[in-house]
Amino acid sequence: MADSENQETTSGKRKTPLAHDLKQIIDLVRNSDITELHIEDGDRKFSLKRGPAAHDVKRTHVEEVHIHTEEEVPEHLITITAPMVGTFYQSTGPNEPPMVREGERIAKGQIVGVIEAMKMMNEIESEHGGTIVKILASNGQPVEYGHPLMLLEPEG
Repeated sequence: MADSENQETTSGKRKTPLAHDLKQIIDLVRNSDITELHIEDGDRKFSLKRGPAAHDVKRTHVEEVHIHTEEEVPEHLITITAPMVGTFYQSTGPNEPPMVREGERIAKGQIVGVIEAMKMMNEIESEHGGTIVKILASNGQPVEYGHPLMLLEPEG
């Protein structure tokens, strides 16, 4: 069995020890706000992407609970949904207050959050005026098109 530290690449160059470096990189990402990392070193490529849940099992459980919640939404409430795939944020910056809070009255066309997609911040406007009953998506949560973000009780 060959020692992985002594393996050669197709170009004839020796690979440097990688396992220890990868463990350090993973620990660094785990203990930071970094969500995605790409490293290229010659012919070697490494990508690391971190999601909101630590395990797929937890993510699946959250989705099941969410589906159950959707069924219990009263008919008179309007669901504000994600218009695109990306990362949902409740404010324009890490030290900024949320754009809306539960119980707050909002006007039609008011910005209620942003979705970052491909390094672009896209504002989410409410199509209706009313009162925010519940914020369903957490700050920094990845969302898909149509993902419920908030529940709104319409005016009138």
